Amino acid sequence: MQMNPRNLTTLLVAFGISPTAASSISFSEQEMGSPFEAAGAREAALGGTGMTLAKGVAAVTANPAALAATEGLAIQVVGVLDTDDERRSYTVHDSFSGYLADNIYALNADRHTYPAVAAAWAISTGWPVLAASYRPAFVADYSYREQILSPWRFRSFFPEDVRSELPGQNVVADYTDMPLGSNSVMQEGGVDRLTFALGHKLIENDRWTLSWGGGVDLYWTEISRIVATTYEPVTVVNQIDGEIVWDEPLLPYDDQRVTTETDGSGTGFVAGVRLAHRERVELAYAFRSAIELDNDVRATMIVGDSTAISETTSAPRYASRHSIGLLFHPVNVVRTNIAFQLDYEPWESDGELGGGGKPSDVTRYRLGVEHILPGGTPFRFGFTYGAPYTGADRNRVGFTAGTQMAAGPAKIDIAGALGYAAYRTGDLFDDALFGAETRTESDRIEERVFRVTAAMMLDF
Repeated sequence: MQMNPRNLTTLLVAFGISPTAASSISFSEQEMGSPFEAAGAREAALGGTGMTLAKGVAAVTANPAALAATEGLAIQVVGVLDTDDERRSYTVHDSFSGYLADNIYALNADRHTYPAVAAAWAISTGWPVLAASYRPAFVADYSYREQILSPWRFRSFFPEDVRSELPGQNVVADYTDMPLGSNSVMQEGGVDRLTFALGHKLIENDRWTLSWGGGVDLYWTEISRIVATTYEPVTVVNQIDGEIVWDEPLLPYDDQRVTTETDGSGTGFVAGVRLAHRERVELAYAFRSAIELDNDVRATMIVGDSTAISETTSAPRYASRHSIGLLFHPVNVVRTNIAFQLDYEPWESDGELGGGGKPSDVTRYRLGVEHILPGGTPFRFGFTYGAPYTGADRNRVGFTAGTQMAAGPAKIDIAGALGYAAYRTGDLFDDALFGAETRTESDRIEERVFRVTAAMMLDF
């Protein structure tokens, strides 16, 4: 049976999901922050201070002004593995509303993997440096699953003809924690980013070096997402004669499944300046414009034997970003670099995403320290603190570390990062769908993030 788009929208809203919201913003984006972070292993090991520390080819998407440091032809290949383990729980109270515990009901994993490649070419001394970079800005394989257990203890919930067949008229069967159904969210795909940029030195003398740069970003969206609720059969056996009395879902609802396919594109630009004083102190500023993706969304909803199809559009707008950083080279026995970076994203005035809720402005603090031993081996450490645009109550802390090794003519940077966040947010699926009361308190979320970044650099 085919439904018209109006009926589909009604069903989707009743189910708690709209096709636009489902495609405009993913759960991973909500929890991890902006999907347009710059990639680079050295920068990642130093707390993500890429706008400040990135030089040469690594600066294509961070601050093109630093491209001016390139000599000849430079190539960088980057690989990133990002794992976000999430634990969801809700608060359990006793009969006097006293707190008992947080009941864990879902353990989920979000995997991000993407390669990236960039190249920069200094045509000749005094000429601008040309560069290009391609990478998926956000590629994820998100899998969310939760099992719903029965909140009922009384057989009176069953239909009259079934109750009469249950063992013993005075026996109250305990059906608490019996599986009733499951919810799931699965997502693949993301947003690809292609950047063309150039950097040029405006001033260079014994004291000062001033560079500037700019670039154009091209984005392509391709996301596939499935949200489903499945009601599991409940088997009841008469304990006297052993016959099956009930073997079907306990709740009188049909399984529901919403599939959305999102395709789109968008453009933006990045620009920056970099001022260095006698190779002791460097000050940098970078700006990334707001990014609006024009997406086409095709949604298919299946409820039991009924199917509804709808086509619509969405236009999520990711806020612009301002970054300012300071890089200091102190006089030290061991050569040392100390970097601080501040990122600001005005989401309240410059961002717009579907799914409800008002985005919050974002401020992130990044700190990195690099010690370079006499033999040339670097040891890098970093710290980052901030929140995504979903609210300051979701602040995250992160610790980073890394080093560099040589492999023939290539240099390989390796970085690792650990992050943690704990906060409360609304339940993804209303428990009233399964006959329980809607939880008034938000779910408690604990996230543990582990990220590995590797980059190989070749200079010609």
